[in-house]
Amino acid sequence: MLELVCEMSDKHKVSKKKLNHEATRSRKCGCLFKVREYVVKELNAWKLPILNGVHNHEMLPYLEGRQHVLQED
Repeated sequence: MLELVCEMSDKHKVSKKKLNHEATRSRKCGCLFKVREYVVKELNAWKLPILNGVHNHEMLPYLEGRQHVLQED
């Protein structure tokens, strides 16, 4: 089973290291968008239930179409 989440999920974590670039900022905003995917063996098919289909931010042009798998169960 895989969970697909928005790249902007989670919260910003403050680094203990000094950043080289002072203008560096996180895009993390706690977005709750989440889709789970799994195989139903009896049907030999994939299921993609949408657990939360709402983003809490505007879609950025460079994020459209990007896919990240962040967690595998």
